[in-house]
Amino acid sequence: MARQIFVDVTSAGEMNRVCISVDHDNQRKRVFIACYPAQERPDGQVVVAITNGKYLNLEEMRRRNNKRLDALLDDVKEQMASKRGAVYDLVVKLCEEYKLALK
Repeated sequence: MARQIFVDVTSAGEMNRVCISVDHDNQRKRVFIACYPAQERPDGQVVVAITNGKYLNLEEMRRRNNKRLDALLDDVKEQMASKRGAVYDLVVKLCEEYKLALK
């Protein structure tokens, strides 16, 4: 199961969040980051536009290692908090493409 965090954004449209996912690809034996625009509805349901994302390969991983995935998610959280790093740059590119602004 992918590890995910959501980042608040502002938009003129329906999208009000960005979903950042850390996951393992069994076929390619790698770990990747996926960022997608998302909409949180008033009832709390989150709709993610999975066909409109950006991807970043992080590292090779022959088998799924949940502890390593948790550590990588912590790195993602740290990069978003410090507003620097490859993941933050990926989110900024996604926001520019979909006319979103990070809060």
